[in-house]
Amino acid sequence: MENLKFETNDDRSELFIKLLAQDERALTRYVMALVPAVADAEDILQESKLVMWRQFGDFTEGTSFTAWARKIIFYRILSFRKVKAKEADRYVFSDAFYDVLDEDYTTNEKSREKQFATLQTCINKLQEPHKQMVMLRYHQGKSIEGLADSIGRTVAACYKTLSRIRMNLKRCVQKAGV
Repeated sequence: MENLKFETNDDRSELFIKLLAQDERALTRYVMALVPAVADAEDILQESKLVMWRQFGDFTEGTSFTAWARKIIFYRILSFRKVKAKEADRYVFSDAFYDVLDEDYTTNEKSREKQFATLQTCINKLQEPHKQMVMLRYHQGKSIEGLADSIGRTVAACYKTLSRIRMNLKRCVQKAGV
C-alpha cells in the first residue's frame, strides 16, 4: 500500500471530505470520551481536522481512516493536556493514563456505538420539553443556570427534572438490553 497520490486538488479534497464525513460522529464521540469539557473537545476536534487535512497526503490508501484520524486526535489531546497543566499549575493525568483510555475506547467501540444508538432512540422518545432540556444541557453544554434561564424554570426545578430524565433514559437503555 502506498500513500495517496492525487491527480488534482479537487480529488484530494473530495476524498478527504468523504472520509471525514463518514467518520465524523465516531471521531466526535472519541474526543468527547477523552476530554470532559465540551468546548475543549470541540477545539481539539477542529485543530485535529486541520492537522488531518495538512497530513492527508500521508494517509495510506486501504487502511483505516478512523484509526489514522484517531491517532492524530490522540496526540492533539496529549498536547492540549500539557498546555492545560502548565496553565493551571495543577495535577493532570499522565500520558500513560491517556494511552489506557485510548486502548479501552478502541476495544469497546462496538458496544459503545450500540449504547449510543440506543440512547439516541430513548432520547427521541422523550417529551419535547425534556428532549429540549437534554439538548441544551448535554449537546450545547449549557450550565444548569443557563438552562434554567433558557427555559424559564428555577435551577432547583432543572436539577430535579434532569435527574428524572437521566433515570428514565437509564431504564430505557437497560430495558433495551444494552
